[in-house]
Amino acid sequence: MTILSPLTVAPGKADYLDYVNDSVIETKWLEEKFGAIAITEYDKPLIHHNLKDKPELKKDEVLIRNKVVGLNPIDWKSKKYRFAIYHFPWINGRESSGTIVQQGDKKSDLLGKNVFIASTSYRDNRTSTFQEYSVMNRNLVWELPESFTLENGATLGVGLVTAGVLITDSLGLSLQSSYGIEVFVIWGGSTVVGIYAAQLAKFLGFKVISISSLDTQSYLLNEIGVDKVVNRKKSFKDIKEDVYIYLKDLGLEGTGIKYAIDCVSKETSLQLIDLLIDSRNKSADKAEFVGVVAKPKDIESVKVRDLTIKKFHEDIEYGKKLVRETSKLLQDGKIKPVRHKLYSGGLEEIVIALNDLEVKGASAEKYVVKIV
Repeated sequence: MTILSPLTVAPGKADYLDYVNDSVIETKWLEEKFGAIAITEYDKPLIHHNLKDKPELKKDEVLIRNKVVGLNPIDWKSKKYRFAIYHFPWINGRESSGTIVQQGDKKSDLLGKNVFIASTSYRDNRTSTFQEYSVMNRNLVWELPESFTLENGATLGVGLVTAGVLITDSLGLSLQSSYGIEVFVIWGGSTVVGIYAAQLAKFLGFKVISISSLDTQSYLLNEIGVDKVVNRKKSFKDIKEDVYIYLKDLGLEGTGIKYAIDCVSKETSLQLIDLLIDSRNKSADKAEFVGVVAKPKDIESVKVRDLTIKKFHEDIEYGKKLVRETSKLLQDGKIKPVRHKLYSGGLEEIVIALNDLEVKGASAEKYVVKIV
């Protein structure tokens, strides 16, 4: 079997501390191999691949023993539609929770901490999470709140980072401020990004409208705290009418929606922009929009902002600040982990869970796989 090439061989056999059930056990690196779920060719099934080489850590990096991994639609779409895969074998997986087992600086202050991570450095397979061990910059790692399970931690990752970048970078809002009575609309409110964006927007003081399936209405209203759920299955005309009635009830008719994000498609992005323009027909101040899936062009009446998720890892100071600020919100209960569907059974269970995610989809929930 071919050995995965992206990992740099660390000379010799290094020791690390493995933390099991809160007790410290001195152990050795796996003598010969550790596992990953790998894509070896587009047309071949995913396999449990053995990696013989172990990553050499930079001074500011840590090694995490993954215990629960989160799944995203891109994890099956990239293989099926042949994008975002840069060589074979290739490892997907963008988020996980686990335990720090080694530090590149040879210190021990972080060893044994339970953490969760988001891999936005997509070309670096060392950071991918469909494997037993992942590498991450120590500044971009969240310590798992005591009240959270590892399963909770695996739901956060890229969803929280994307929502955080949307709010703080794309829209330029500060998590240290409050914005009074303004309206924030999320089309795709039952997506993981939509759920975390809604919680951040609520923390900042916005009234949040979630356009989503009515199947998730109770969860979004009672657990996540959105203010209004509009049925996405209605005609666009009826969706607009429902939103306008809510704005009128708030006394915001004509000054309407200030911020909006779309998590679904190009079509819904254009519809949401149309909604923004009509809702602010009495305001000279332009509304602001961000599309997660698509960015419409040449829209003069709305400020269409860019979404640059990779800023999280490319600008370490920015990423470090986002980790620090969202950690406080998690600790204080201002951000709740999205509900999850749990699979157990080791790395191989990732293949089964990915198939279910493709076939059945997910609504207001995250698929997570316990691999240890």
